[in-house]
Amino acid sequence: MNHSKFSLSQSLVDDLPSATPGLRVAAVKSGGENLTYSWGQAPIYYDFASVTKVIFTVTAVMKCVDEKLATVEDPVQRYLPWFPSGEVTIKMLLGHYSGFEWWAPVYEMLRERNLVGRAHWPANWRFVQDLLANQKIHTVTKDTYSDLDFWTLGFFLEEVFAKPLDQIWADLKIDLQMEQTHFCIDNNPVYQRELYAPTEACPWRRKTLQGEVHDDNTWALGGVAPHAGLFGPIEDLVTWAKGLRLALKGGEWAISAQTVQQFAKRCGPGAWAHGFMMPSPIKSSVGDKMSRAAIGHWGFTGSGSWLDPDHDIIVATLANRVHPTRENKKFNDLRPRIHDEVLNFFGVK
Repeated sequence: MNHSKFSLSQSLVDDLPSATPGLRVAAVKSGGENLTYSWGQAPIYYDFASVTKVIFTVTAVMKCVDEKLATVEDPVQRYLPWFPSGEVTIKMLLGHYSGFEWWAPVYEMLRERNLVGRAHWPANWRFVQDLLANQKIHTVTKDTYSDLDFWTLGFFLEEVFAKPLDQIWADLKIDLQMEQTHFCIDNNPVYQRELYAPTEACPWRRKTLQGEVHDDNTWALGGVAPHAGLFGPIEDLVTWAKGLRLALKGGEWAISAQTVQQFAKRCGPGAWAHGFMMPSPIKSSVGDKMSRAAIGHWGFTGSGSWLDPDHDIIVATLANRVHPTRENKKFNDLRPRIHDEVLNFFGVK
């Protein structure tokens, strides 16, 4: 049943206009009791940003494990001989403790070489491979959230499935029943542009992005990457999280219960499961009421999808807090408040 009576507190609503042009929230309790909420300009399709990491890349790696194409304990070099370390495993990439740097300005490097855009694929993607192959691996003392870890996982997936990333997603989304979720290949929107939430008025791209991925590096690669690039509606974020929930409870999903249960466990030195964010012990981005067993991910643009197995609650959010500028970070302070109010509505004290 839908709860039309749910609304955010007035104090939170008062803070929204300075934080984001629009917001969608959807939540599910115990697999069936639903609430939906929207505020401001809330079109259908949003840039998922780094939520792509879990919906696409982590789910695809789980499928590899399910199909016995690989295990998380395998060294990366078993599949990618060019990888610069024989000690780093798939699990270490998922848990962000490989020793890689957190980011690299690939889009600037590609601009210098006139390799920006899908027209230059796969040459620009090979450039990323060369960059990774020549990276220094640092001694690991803590986790470092790294796009480079997920770029490597992208090459791993292409190797084990013998397909490019966009085709891997085209196959996977059917199994996940997420057929509205898509990459905007060549940075061209799949649907009418006005159906997408606008993101940044970008200085270097010299336009307001709408139906084009916000992430600089993904845009330079032509809209497809393992760390960002997916667009979709909030219903698909919920569909994906409901699948995770079902598998965690031992049910049948596109990924086996055994594999999902393995990936939902904390790994490495930081607040990470196998590719999934987990709440930090204090000042969590998902608030005070979600259990520390929750798994999910945030995206830079304001997207998020979280599953709390202890309270049996899913919370998905979509916002475009980077419109008109990524420098506005006020929405980050609202995320824990939104989650606390949703869980309070469902009776979590």
